Amino acid sequence: MNYQTKIRFTSVDDIQEFVKITRNMSGDIDMTHGHDTVDAKSFLGVLSLVGSAVQKSNSVLLSFSDEDDYNTFLQQGRFLVPVSSVS
Repeated sequence: MNYQTKIRFTSVDDIQEFVKITRNMSGDIDMTHGHDTVDAKSFLGVLSLVGSAVQKSNSVLLSFSDEDDYNTFLQQGRFLVPVSSVS
C-alpha cells in the first residue's frame, strides 16, 4: 500500500531537516514533482528535485511504503501543505 501527502519547503534548511527525519524511517519514501521522482532520504536527490519548487513555493508529493512512517510524519506536522492551498 502507498500512503501519500503533499509537502512544501521554504528553505534549504528545511530540506536538510526533512532528510534527517526521513533517514530515521525504515520504509521507502519517494518524492515526486512533476514527472520526476527521487528517494526522499537523499539530500542531493531532494535538493535537485525541489530546488525550483522552493523558490516558487510549490508543493511536492511524498509517498510512503510504510504506514507507521507515514503516521509518524503526519504527527510531526512539519512541511505539510494545508488542504486549501495544495498546488
